[in-house]
Amino acid sequence: MTDLTEKFRKSENLETTLSRINQCITGTELNPATRPQMPLMLIMGCPRSGSTLLMQNLSRLGCFGYPSNLIARFYGNPAFGCEVQKALVDYDKEDQMGIKTQQLEFESQLGRVKGALAPSEFWYYWRRFFHFGEIQKLDDSQLHSVDSDAFLQGLASMESSLGKPLVMKGMLMNWHIDYLLNISERFVFTHIRRDLFSVAQSILESRVHYYGNRKTWWSFKPPEYPELAELGAIEQAAAQAVYTHHAVSMGMQLVPQSRSIEIDYLSLCQSPEAILSTIHQKYQDLGCPLDMPATPVQRFDHREQVRLNNDDEYALRSAIEKYQHQVSA
Repeated sequence: MTDLTEKFRKSENLETTLSRINQCITGTELNPATRPQMPLMLIMGCPRSGSTLLMQNLSRLGCFGYPSNLIARFYGNPAFGCEVQKALVDYDKEDQMGIKTQQLEFESQLGRVKGALAPSEFWYYWRRFFHFGEIQKLDDSQLHSVDSDAFLQGLASMESSLGKPLVMKGMLMNWHIDYLLNISERFVFTHIRRDLFSVAQSILESRVHYYGNRKTWWSFKPPEYPELAELGAIEQAAAQAVYTHHAVSMGMQLVPQSRSIEIDYLSLCQSPEAILSTIHQKYQDLGCPLDMPATPVQRFDHREQVRLNNDDEYALRSAIEKYQHQVSA
């Protein structure tokens, strides 16, 4: 296995402790909810497309429930985590735990955000049910074996505990939007898009941050990965961006307009209030009005600048164009 850089290495002690805790709480039923009753937003899209920034924006509003870092530690029974969070935060009037007054910052490292109440990617919960191998696509028999009832029951219990519509990342299932669409009519799919050159450039940078080199693959592997495994880093990053975007775009075509939201990364940075207005209207139309605060929304500096040298920029743009031609052929 390729070594990770120090800051991204997992703690074996933490993993062991969490595994023991979750073995104890899995199967403990805290409420009778079986299916989400409110719209549940799943954020889809390429890695490095702005999904974490969107999650940070939505988690700060107060009108959504979401898997915080604290809740996500209880991936075997996230409703249990919700109740723990309420005990440690919501009902801690004197803030004895020191969590309630923590500020949610708009900072992250490759999808990770610091703070007990900061949004988590929540992948441990998803991976309890969807057992991916090398690539991020399951075959029909693997999908058929998924306990979708238990998966939805866990989400429903979270919703019931938090008392709010949920929002979370769903990109682990970028290649299975059709499956998610079929198992619950409550899912609302939000596709966040970003210029593919910027996505691929950021993927290359993420490889260095995560592994200390450009050569090692980082993040989701498309079904085409076996054909890409021996290619150079620039070709791989271009293909990863194009194939992932294409898969999500094709999946989103299956989603009814009433359950579909499209968001552009630049718009999220420069006009976040317009994005939130779109989401507010969508939920209004779904019969789930959101009580969004009227306070001004913070704008953000985008990171669309070219940071590669001239040769790498040319090679990356050429590779993206090549793969775009392939998927459109």
